[in-house]
Parts: sequence; C-alpha cells; structure tokens
Amino acid sequence: MAIKGGVNHVTLRVKDLLRSEEFYSGLLGLTRVGERPGMHFYSSGHYNHELALLEDPDMTAVDIKRGGLVHIGFNIENKSVLEVLYKKFSELDNPVSAGVDHTISQSFYARDPDGYVIELTTDCPRKEWESNPESFMKDTMFEF
Repeated sequence: MAIKGGVNHVTLRVKDLLRSEEFYSGLLGLTRVGERPGMHFYSSGHYNHELALLEDPDMTAVDIKRGGLVHIGFNIENKSVLEVLYKKFSELDNPVSAGVDHTISQSFYARDPDGYVIELTTDCPRKEWESNPESFMKDTMFEF
C-alpha cells in the first residue's frame, strides 16, 4: 500500500493569515514551523506540517461551500483535553456541536474563522471497536 499513516497535511485558503493563526495556533495549539509569502505551515510535532494556510483576501463563504471539503479532523490527546477544548469553544462566539460518539472516536465539530468545519477528535482504543462490524455505522450524541 502506498499510503502510510493517513493524511499528511491539508492546505486551506483563508481570508486572513493572522486571524487564522490565532485560531489554529492560539486556540488549537499548532506551531507555525515555516512560511513563505502569503502562506504559513503548522505542525502538532508529529509531521513536518499537518496544515498549510494560503492567504486569499478575496475568498468568500460561497467559495468555501463550493470547495468540496467536508471537514478537517484533528487528533486530540485524550477525552479530558477534548472536554477542555469544548469548554473553550463554547465560551467563544463559535457554535459547537454536541459531543459525538462515533464508536471509533469521540469528537465535536466547530468552525474556524473562515467557516471551515473542524472536527476535534480522540480515538477510542482499537480493541473496543475493531471486531464490531457495526463500528462505522452510527453516531450517538452526548453532552460534555
């Protein structure tokens, strides 16, 4: 198989690099590891970068909806950290979903400053779901 370790990185067009940096670095804790004119690169420390942001001041909300991206999922250390992030997002003027138990993971969804849907997720232990043929079939909402 050619793919190893899942998705390497995602590149997003954003309206304002500094505003988006406050979100991805300030709130989510990614570290800016590189830059070029109009573009910044961020890492959680696992790869050279998992996220690249390309500034496009003319981008609109319609552009985002037409782009085809459903959401970007970020791995969160554990459920305790996920709960802390949920509380931080809830205190902002940024609507969040209820908690979602996907059987394989637990998460919640929010939007970044440009309107992209972000999933913050923590995986459940593989032994809890790998032998269950229904593992990917349903989601259950829960409250943090």
